Amino acid sequence: MDIKKREIKEKILKFTTYNVLRILGRFVSKRVNIWIFGAWHGNLFTDNSKYLYLYIKDNHSNIIPIWMTKSKDVYKQIIDIGGIVYFQNTLQALYYGLIGKVYIFNIGIDDVIHYSLYNAKIINLTHGMVFKKLTTDKRDVTNYSLLRRLERKVVSKLTSSKIDGSMIDLLIATSESTKKNLSNIFACPNFKITGQPRDDIFYVNLKKDIILNKIGLGKHKNKIIVSYLPTFRDQISSYNSITGGDNKIINNFFEHNPNIVILEKSHYNERSSANKIHFHHTNYKNLSKTKLETQELLYVTDILITDYSGVFIDFLHLNRPIIFYPFDFEEYNKTRGIFYNYEKIVCGRIVYNLKNLLNAILDYVENPNLDKEKRKATKKLFHNFTDGKSCQRVYSEINSIIS
Repeated sequence: MDIKKREIKEKILKFTTYNVLRILGRFVSKRVNIWIFGAWHGNLFTDNSKYLYLYIKDNHSNIIPIWMTKSKDVYKQIIDIGGIVYFQNTLQALYYGLIGKVYIFNIGIDDVIHYSLYNAKIINLTHGMVFKKLTTDKRDVTNYSLLRRLERKVVSKLTSSKIDGSMIDLLIATSESTKKNLSNIFACPNFKITGQPRDDIFYVNLKKDIILNKIGLGKHKNKIIVSYLPTFRDQISSYNSITGGDNKIINNFFEHNPNIVILEKSHYNERSSANKIHFHHTNYKNLSKTKLETQELLYVTDILITDYSGVFIDFLHLNRPIIFYPFDFEEYNKTRGIFYNYEKIVCGRIVYNLKNLLNAILDYVENPNLDKEKRKATKKLFHNFTDGKSCQRVYSEINSIIS
């Protein structure tokens, strides 16, 4: 059987299976103690879903948390910690998907499985508090024939993994401000301000060297860690490294500042492009394809560099310096935009070129308390809770809607 025929056969089988199970799901009783988890389209064990999963696993024996994945690496990670995990579309996943009462995800319902939502509770933990605006699908379908448009609607209805905001039973935010931003994206009436489960990591005692050892940098535990985490840019074709292609300037910086280490981690969607960076130095490492989670990287970071990414909102919990590097501000603001007046809302130095960026790093190294009051004010805007108990609050909210 050639590849094309095999793909068609697989699509027909998936189409038939999903819709039979969707119908069957209306007649199967849901069990309130079975909670289904997933993240990043089934490809990663990370983000808010991960931290809530671990919290439930370790603190609430009355709940059976089950992770759904497409990834062998994720499967092994969860098995290694004694968790329950199934590959999507296996018989076990199909069974527990039918009887699970709670679906928990951070990107979309295809993080888990989406054929048995009837009478289930849908929990969207999101993948961060939005600072920038999101794009929408702008494909022009007006030129399609009436029959073609009808076909698209029918097929979309029967196969889509998308759900609208009215179907979401709980969507979390960290403050009134972030709730307002999310409300502009999700037409959901069921927001609760709980804080993000993933931010609880900032309130536990972890050892810096253990995290750095995961990426082979344990020897740098006593150095100043500067991390560059830019946002995803869908309007450009290639990834822009912090090195800017000017290896001479970076090498000179490290020569005069051997106590500073720069770590770079691209957005997940740009990891392949970012992995092509050709710069090597003992005090620099590109983490774009490593398995080190962003929250762990933030935990060991002394100075954060970002641009329009909401990652700085998480980092505010640590009360450490932040540098904003919006080198393409005018273009980005035209094509995407952000929810705030950029210059008024950011709580650190704003720089537009590599030279000024490196000078800003040195200023914060010399005095980490620079802009401390700005960070405090911004933290109040974005966080109602700074106590490391967000998982507990989310758990309580879910319990309240299933009891």
